[in-house]
Amino acid sequence: MSRRSPGLLTRVLMETLKEDREVTIGDIVDHIASRGFGFLLVILALPTLIPILPPGSATLIGLVYVLLALQMLWGAQRPWLPRRIRAYRLSRQVIVKFRQIGVKTFERIERVSRARATFLPDLIMARVIAVAVLLHGFVLLSPMPFLHTLPAIAVMILGVGLLNHDGLLMATGLMLSVGVLTIVVSSAGVLYSTRTMPVLLTAALLMTFPGGIVPGQVTIPGSIPPGEVKSQVDVDASADQVWAVLTDFSSYPIWNPFIYPLKGELRSGSQLEVTIHPAGTQTITYQATVIAVNRARELTWSGQIFSGGVFETTYSFTIEPLESGRARLVSHESHKGFAVVLAWRLMKEVQAGLATMIRAVRTRAELQRLVHY
Repeated sequence: MSRRSPGLLTRVLMETLKEDREVTIGDIVDHIASRGFGFLLVILALPTLIPILPPGSATLIGLVYVLLALQMLWGAQRPWLPRRIRAYRLSRQVIVKFRQIGVKTFERIERVSRARATFLPDLIMARVIAVAVLLHGFVLLSPMPFLHTLPAIAVMILGVGLLNHDGLLMATGLMLSVGVLTIVVSSAGVLYSTRTMPVLLTAALLMTFPGGIVPGQVTIPGSIPPGEVKSQVDVDASADQVWAVLTDFSSYPIWNPFIYPLKGELRSGSQLEVTIHPAGTQTITYQATVIAVNRARELTWSGQIFSGGVFETTYSFTIEPLESGRARLVSHESHKGFAVVLAWRLMKEVQAGLATMIRAVRTRAELQRLVHY
């Protein structure tokens, strides 16, 4: 019995992805541009099924999805990509994996996919698919973990449907898209609570090209350096008096407008439950560990606002003795994690909150000094 010859998807995939050389996204686009957007959507879905890709690849693919979807909504007939994305190289190792996974996947698809009528006119159906691809692109751009594979599968099904004019696969891809987006929306509560979603696309663009941003060295216009917040005040009270106010956790709800309550023991290595109240943002509570306790000198703790290293924060308060029995209180908050650049609004509110807090420390310490006199 003769072996079945490869179908369109399998044949074009094998022609496009050569194992003996590196391939750029531009090479793929040039090879399949005449076939429209469908095949490119399918090809770009494959990397998210491969765990060996370098960090940032899913973000790059999400950005390409957004660009392609906008072109589809505009009515473009051929895909266009920026030069920098076109120059992105796929290594030989990745090409081999692409061929292994892609050929098997496409062979299965070609057994069931064929031209079938759609339930909407072609022009409207193309716009509906473009909206779905656009939303999946935003999902891939987001920092939410474990939510990259399902959008890619949905886009791959939509791409095959476009390529083969298969109404059944288009409908299947749209139904899967609804399910995926429902899961994503229900999983995005933490991001909504910190009001970072409006800057998701901007942040993803920055993370896609890491050479373009260095935390602590690049300033967002009208904002503060990402990753660091610092404030200081001079206090007409001694370092011991400032320390007494700063470490009286039980009194925080009385005078502290930013951090309250603060629960835990004042010793190195102990666990704290920290609740902060940034202006204009929901209250945030997180677990922290005391890093340093030096009487009348330093208090430092560190914790994770979002688990898994997504957003880690360290608070440090240092007290410097000055002349005439005065002291200087310096608050310093540093951040790390890939969501730092997303939280620029939160960091501005934290900066304002810390400044308000240390002014409140100054007021309380100076009042207590007067009472003691």
